[in-house]
Amino acid sequence: MTKKLTTLVLTGLLILSSVSLAFARPGGPGGPGGEAGIVRMIMRLDLTTEQKQSVASILKAQRETGEAKIVAFRDAMKALHDTSTTDTFNEEAVRKAYTNVSKTGEELAIMRARVYAEVMSVLTPQQRETLSKERKEMAEKGKYRIKKHMSLLDEWIDKYTSQQ
Repeated sequence: MTKKLTTLVLTGLLILSSVSLAFARPGGPGGPGGEAGIVRMIMRLDLTTEQKQSVASILKAQRETGEAKIVAFRDAMKALHDTSTTDTFNEEAVRKAYTNVSKTGEELAIMRARVYAEVMSVLTPQQRETLSKERKEMAEKGKYRIKKHMSLLDEWIDKYTSQQ
């Protein structure tokens, strides 16, 4: 029984840690790298001077609000992590912390989608296509990382559950 409980706890912690790391990256969910990721993306798109100025204006307009939303989301994720990893389980506290993650995550996602749409409106069709390809490649890399982590977890679980 103790081994099963330990396995369940470790599995839960690994999953929570993976999710926390994914969301805690600069830029939050869907990354990569927040503003730094946007700058890398922009540099690869070979924007005209006019496009650079337009994108800079879009990002500047959302900069302060965006940073506050990212900080709020990270704080909510930390609170969820802290609540989920106490010595005693409190379902109500975990649910409340998760609700806050959901609310702050929703606000962040809406803001990011708005900024993305505004930036996309400045790009040429070819630049949009380039961006779309890069996003698909990054998504595939993310899927691979998740599969790799889950495979390691499965190996560990199999190793220790087969010893019972």
